[in-house]
Amino acid sequence: MRFLRSGTIAVFVPAFVCATASYTQADTVVSHIKTMRDYDLVEIDGKPPIRPLRFYIGENSAFAICGHCLCATGVMKGRYPKLRIKPTSASPACAWGSPGIDADSPMVQKFLSMKQVSSEESSLVFVDGKGGEMRFELGGANLSPP
Repeated sequence: MRFLRSGTIAVFVPAFVCATASYTQADTVVSHIKTMRDYDLVEIDGKPPIRPLRFYIGENSAFAICGHCLCATGVMKGRYPKLRIKPTSASPACAWGSPGIDADSPMVQKFLSMKQVSSEESSLVFVDGKGGEMRFELGGANLSPP
């Protein structure tokens, strides 16, 4: 509790009323990129990807990252450009253990390990802080897996 004194009247104010939020919606990733659009993976660690991967994000910071055989969803938290990716689910479109899952899984896992993002005109660059990087280019409004 904090005490505020106004004239001769003391007022009790709970501390949470005086505290400010750690960041606002304007500080999040979605305020810096186009939402409800598809972003296609064009480069992973400086090389072209061997399989397509598509990223989408909504205005509520919920995202999906999808390959041909595997989609993962979650929420992006944190103050831009920092990321705190909170995965919520993974959905296979192919049988577990299939070559497609085995090919998509490392790329999806790499994406989920990203710690920072930068928005550069029509591209997004995600970095993991260990030299790993994933670059996505803005596509259209195709919100289906690649």
